[in-house]
Amino acid sequence: MSWWTAAKALLAGSPKVVDDIFDRENGIAVQAGKFLGGLHFSDQEKSEAHAKLTDKVLAHVEATAGENTVKSKTRRELAVKWISFQLHLVGLTVMCVPLAIFPEGKLMFGMMLKITLSWLMVGGTVTVMAYFFGTYGWGTYIRKGKK
Repeated sequence: MSWWTAAKALLAGSPKVVDDIFDRENGIAVQAGKFLGGLHFSDQEKSEAHAKLTDKVLAHVEATAGENTVKSKTRRELAVKWISFQLHLVGLTVMCVPLAIFPEGKLMFGMMLKITLSWLMVGGTVTVMAYFFGTYGWGTYIRKGKK
């Protein structure tokens, strides 16, 4: 038995179901039409929603403007860890320099040098430094010079 046969049998065999669906005043079809017609978003509703959104965004900006938010602390901690890791890699690479004298040590030194100077490590370090020191320099020197 297909779903169409079951639906046809349900509608044909039960006048109550047909009345519930197609009643002109309180039927399901009428209620669905009222719901769909009520989905219109007027210009006034748009402006009210925009005003609420603006208020919430401003409240969020005021709440997170300080540098002691969880987001700011996490960002700083991750930056410090990244720079620390890069400095450790540089230190390990420098420690491997004497190994470059020996044939087996050349492989180790070459591997450490490739890791330390890889695009991921150098790009990440430059990005972290530009993000932190760039905004500091812009706010300290460039912006003060415009006043």
